Formats: sequence, structure tokens, C-alpha cells
Amino acid sequence: MPHDFFSEQYVKNADVYFFRFIFHNLADKYAVKILHALIPALKAGARIVICQVLHNAVATTKWTQKQPRHLDMIQTLGWNSLERTHDDWAVLFEKGWEGVQVLGYEDSAGQCGQFD
Repeated sequence: MPHDFFSEQYVKNADVYFFRFIFHNLADKYAVKILHALIPALKAGARIVICQVLHNAVATTKWTQKQPRHLDMIQTLGWNSLERTHDDWAVLFEKGWEGVQVLGYEDSAGQCGQFD
């Protein structure tokens, strides 16, 4: 179903809104616009599930130190964006609207990290 994310969401009162790799290459101001466009469609108790790559703020190996920095440079140069950590996502949601509650993060064992 085609949809312009920056326009008001026309599917109303769904239990879940799922975004897979939508926010990956968007600067915060554009990601926040998408969240604001979703607000009028949300019903009480609705969940937003986002499937994205999540990088740990604390690296445990040389690879996990290097990879996010490398991807950050690509995102910054190409799209004025960044690879977000858990804390970056929390800040993004706070910018999106007050009262949002991040219920948790889930690591999919090397696939995409996701949270709702």
C-alpha cells in the first residue's frame, strides 16, 4: 500500500504500525516528521514496531568499534544521518512526542535489531 510517510497516516486505529529500515538514512528532523504524521492515527495502546540496525554504545571487539563508525561516515556523507544507538533512538522518540514509552529492545542475533 503506497504512502507518503510525511503525510498524515491514513490507516487509523491499528494495533501495530511496523517500520522496517525506514528511518535508517533519515536525519532526525525527517524521522520526527514521520512520527508526527503518525500521531493522529494512533489509538490508545497502539504500538510502533521499528526494525532497524541498532549499534551498542559500548563496543566489545575491534570490529564492533570500527563498523558503526564506518557506517556513520557513510550515513553522514550520503544522507546527513547516523547509525543510531539505543540512546539515540530514545532521544528521537522524545523529539517525536511527549509521553512515548519505549517498551524494549530486541536483538535478532545478527539480523536487524528491533524494539517496540
